[in-house]
Amino acid sequence: MNPLNKSRYEANSWILYERLVDQIPFDQIITKLDLPDTFNSWFIITELHLWMIFVRFMNEGTQGTMIRNFIMEALWNDVEFRSKKLAIVNADIRHRQIKELSDQLRGALVGYDEGWLSNDMVLASMVWRRVFNKECNDPEKIELVVKYIRKQMSILQLQTFDSLFTKKDVKWIKFV
Repeated sequence: MNPLNKSRYEANSWILYERLVDQIPFDQIITKLDLPDTFNSWFIITELHLWMIFVRFMNEGTQGTMIRNFIMEALWNDVEFRSKKLAIVNADIRHRQIKELSDQLRGALVGYDEGWLSNDMVLASMVWRRVFNKECNDPEKIELVVKYIRKQMSILQLQTFDSLFTKKDVKWIKFV
């Protein structure tokens, strides 16, 4: 791929990242699931939504992989920016915490993939571990997240590459 096309993909991916994150129904999710309104909750909810879009883009071969990588770059840029705004923390500590988030993200992506490719029990287990940090005793909340993932994924799978990447027409469904 020539450098100009690669630059266009990178720019479009970063714009897509902004759109994706801006449209995530954070307030609905935090309220319905009784999650704390924290940086970590923002990250976990964002991670879940990015995983869903990554699964869709992996159907696009090399282009999808490139888009995923650029979106991931945008995520870490956003994490760095947001973490600096939170509090004055020693740069070494912040970088260590971001590295920990990175490790957790890699594990979460694998866990969500396993749940997606297996069954709802495996996916629910991942949701319980990651979204609820193993601290949810309400199976209906876990089920709500699993149903949300399944429904959102079915919608994403029906969208064309052009509608997702070129038009950036990604609509997250209501979290009810």
